[in-house]
Amino acid sequence: MTAPMECVEACTAEEFRSRYRNKAAVCFRGLVGDWAACETWRRREHMEAALGGAASTVRAQTSPSNIFPAVYARNATDTAEIAVSTVLDATLFAPKDGPPPPLLYCKLSLAAALRRDVGGLPESVFGEPSKLSTSGETTFWMGSGGVVTPLHFDHCHTVISQVVGRKRVIVSPLEDSEHLYPRSVADGAPRTSRIDLGAWLRGDATQRALYPDVARARLYETELTPGDLVYIPPGWWHYVEALEGNASVLLPFDMSVAEQQSLPRPWAAPEWGARQSGSADEAAAAKATGTAPALPTAADEEEEVEEMDDALASFALDELDYASDDADGDAAAGGAALEDRHAVRNAARLWRNPTPIAEALPALSADNFRSHHRNASPVVVRGLASAWPACAQWSDAAALVALAVDGTTTQLEAADGEHFLRCDCTVTTVDFPAAARRVFGGGEAGRPRVMVRAPLSGGLLAAVAPDDVAALMGGAAVKLPNCGVWFGSAGSVTPLHYDLCHGFLCQIVGRKVFTFVAPDDTRCLHRRADRPEVANVDPDLWSGDGEAAAAERARHPAFAELSAVWSVELGPGDVLYTPPFWWHHVRTHDDGPALSVLVPFDPEADEAPHPCHYF
Repeated sequence: MTAPMECVEACTAEEFRSRYRNKAAVCFRGLVGDWAACETWRRREHMEAALGGAASTVRAQTSPSNIFPAVYARNATDTAEIAVSTVLDATLFAPKDGPPPPLLYCKLSLAAALRRDVGGLPESVFGEPSKLSTSGETTFWMGSGGVVTPLHFDHCHTVISQVVGRKRVIVSPLEDSEHLYPRSVADGAPRTSRIDLGAWLRGDATQRALYPDVARARLYETELTPGDLVYIPPGWWHYVEALEGNASVLLPFDMSVAEQQSLPRPWAAPEWGARQSGSADEAAAAKATGTAPALPTAADEEEEVEEMDDALASFALDELDYASDDADGDAAAGGAALEDRHAVRNAARLWRNPTPIAEALPALSADNFRSHHRNASPVVVRGLASAWPACAQWSDAAALVALAVDGTTTQLEAADGEHFLRCDCTVTTVDFPAAARRVFGGGEAGRPRVMVRAPLSGGLLAAVAPDDVAALMGGAAVKLPNCGVWFGSAGSVTPLHYDLCHGFLCQIVGRKVFTFVAPDDTRCLHRRADRPEVANVDPDLWSGDGEAAAAERARHPAFAELSAVWSVELGPGDVLYTPPFWWHHVRTHDDGPALSVLVPFDPEADEAPHPCHYF
């Protein structure tokens, strides 16, 4: 059912640009065969030493199935610190005979000892590295034989360099998405498919009954061996299966601004993810007998759609002035109107019911943070700051007011009394004790909301430990002049915006809710012309009801193309990491004021800006 992927030994940079870039997947046989890693990573003593010794630990994922990593699993997938010796036994040095080892999957940063063993993107094919945006970190994957990364697509140019072992890679162009049963935006994973492609290709009766249209998709397959490199264009679906214990190096590079602007966005269409499964009866039988994974049936999907419609039934969508209301009854316009209504419901549902972000324990290591979160996605480290004296002391308003603070404290007052961005607010210099007394002294009722920033100095600095946060950044120096203590009234909002730094917000008093939109969805947010890091759209109003909401949707229609939203609620002691260029909206809980410490870090020289910054 698959056709061979095109395989070549080499090509010029011009040939790559004209024939493959954004156009077709291609396998380059032996292109990185001269990397030292193709030999040194097969030596156990070398890998143990490079990973810190046999008794040291690395972050690895385990799963009751063979589906990895956790972001693609539809079942419980656990992450734990596992001894290097155990990981190597289960992956690169798994025994050929005897019982199979447990399935493990690791995605790790290249330690210095391993980085010396590999090269970068081959310049002879991909052109000058300086002309490529490579904000995606160079990482390596190490996994057991049998591990599967299911069918999905990415927004970057994907380059996988095989170093040890063999992998099966199957790809399909984005244009064939209608045959590959993608999950819906409402499901929270629109870049993934519901199909178990490996089982489908092996002839699994349940999979073929559920997803018969896969037979119409163009599927191209290759087997990677050490030294091979595969290029997969942005938006191309791909499925990867480890045929034995193996290691690969990922060398992604970003789309250019022009490529981002021209990339089709079919997941924004209302029909995305709406394709029904072929046989609910087959799925029910599979669940009962345990012969196939518990995949969503047509009935499941219909019930989900009904729930969404019920939840949004009160929205004043009829107030939108659709072209279908014209007297000529244009059928095409009527269809467009229905699509618009569906997209509005999807976007509103995403904003009102966001997906929880990843959580980590206080023991999160710098290596794990760098491998899985830095520049990649927000993560909350529960309780990381809970031992700071501030968490116990500052909930007492009298103790907070009594602190001595060096430097200038500023107070923001919003024109509408709710939305606080410094560029839109009246900013005044205030006395810290007076500002703290106003917000936490119990006399806020009936007074306008305020937001206050104080420098992290004096008594404020003495009660916190920003080096705990710096440890996640590999011990980077904390620049105290950039740090601040922010506190504000209940119900205050910081509108949707992004920052250029790595931001760590340490919650000390009260609760805040953060809502995130990924940089790839920048085009949906109607950014300001004068301040491109700030969104014009008010998502709370846009997803609401009434005339004001209808007017907001009319002013900002692109928000309906939103593909995903994430959220987290912070309590005292929690630390939240927000990567550069991730849009975030912050609301102080209505049950009382809140105080946080912000510890930012500048990007490193090799961390390129996300292309959204140049739109």
